[in-house]
Amino acid sequence: MFFPLLAMLVLLSACEPSAQDQLKAQMVDSPTEQADIDKNLILQYAIDNNLDVKSTPSGLHYTIEKPGEGEAHPDNGSLVTAHYHGMLLDGKVFDSSVDRGEPLKFQLGGVIPGWQEAIPMLKKGGKGKFLIPSAMAYGARADGKVHATYEVVEEVDVIDD
Repeated sequence: MFFPLLAMLVLLSACEPSAQDQLKAQMVDSPTEQADIDKNLILQYAIDNNLDVKSTPSGLHYTIEKPGEGEAHPDNGSLVTAHYHGMLLDGKVFDSSVDRGEPLKFQLGGVIPGWQEAIPMLKKGGKGKFLIPSAMAYGARADGKVHATYEVVEEVDVIDD
């Protein structure tokens, strides 16, 4: 009795698409719009790095490592203190409070749109990885090591909100 049940479970699990296959299925065939190009690059990054990501309607992809504690979620008027590690999809770090050893204190409404959408997903003590499309990062303008229309990966650890 046990072996037929085990065999059925193995067959059922083999029929379910993997998280990686589900991400591949979301990719856009022959993208021409920047948003679709960003989406494919972000999904490929998630696949290559074996990330189980969720997405928002705006195109932000994310994984929450730790939601944090308490009731409050920061809003655009909040003063937030956070450590972050900003990278390009190729892994090159372009900015990091972690490397500087000094967290950043900022008003949430004054940062890139990707952070304005991502950080409210976390509470004090929360940590997440956010894959931000170029329009929600630096858009068509370059900013230091980030070229125009670059997608970015932000690892954020909210210390205080």
